[in-house]
Amino acid sequence: MDLHIKVKPNARQNRIILENGNVAVHVKAPPAEGQANKALVIYLSEIFSVPRSKIAIAAGAGSRFKKITIPTEFDENIRKVLAGFANK
Repeated sequence: MDLHIKVKPNARQNRIILENGNVAVHVKAPPAEGQANKALVIYLSEIFSVPRSKIAIAAGAGSRFKKITIPTEFDENIRKVLAGFANK
């Protein structure tokens, strides 16, 4: 599954927000030296119950807009989690 995510570094807390059908992930880490990217992968791993090694930043490593690739075997987990955030 490919996810197109907008990352907002230097946030007060890690969280996912669905804004008009778009996924935004706030991470506490600063954008320097890949810290926000690392924090993003760790956070997505925790909330989607996917091993970190299975999450890849396919595009946008130096940008706020990223394409995240996760194997299709985890699609159901991801959809359930995102549906939960859509209902909030």
